[in-house]
Amino acid sequence: PSVIAMLGGSVLSTTRVGDDEDATVAALTTAAVVARLVVTTGGTGHSSADHLRSSLARLGATIVIPALAMRPGAPTMLAQLPGGQLVLCLAGNPLAALMGLFSVGGPVLAALSGRSVASTHHIRLAIDVAGSPTATRLLPYSLSERLASPTARGRSCRQRARGAVAAVVALAEKRESHWN
Repeated sequence: PSVIAMLGGSVLSTTRVGDDEDATVAALTTAAVVARLVVTTGGTGHSSADHLRSSLARLGATIVIPALAMRPGAPTMLAQLPGGQLVLCLAGNPLAALMGLFSVGGPVLAALSGRSVASTHHIRLAIDVAGSPTATRLLPYSLSERLASPTARGRSCRQRARGAVAAVVALAEKRESHWN
């Protein structure tokens, strides 16, 4: 809720739903009555425990963004229900969910409120980091002496998502990231 508020949205309610398709359909239906944007976490995969895609299909939703070519956050989806409400479907992994929220949720919330999207900036990295050959790579970083240092990879995604992160650096596909 605090990140959604930081991005200009307001959280009307939160609901925890288990791995059950009927419960997911009911929760989406209830939330869509009062919200123009419904945000979900988890269930975006293709396993037997993931019911979000089938729940959206049952509701007649149109998938606007089926996935993102970025890591972490690739399972992020955006759907539109028949009544016009948007459903932002974030990954269950905390860092991937945060990256999806910043990458898609921020612009969606800006558009819904009539605000402009936050600008991006170039920053010098303290170390060379290889880009991904298949997707934009997002790395949380901290600042030290005006250089960006990616957060320690040895920490769990949950710890990195909650840690001392200044911002996120986006590394385009197949590129080296050291800028001079």
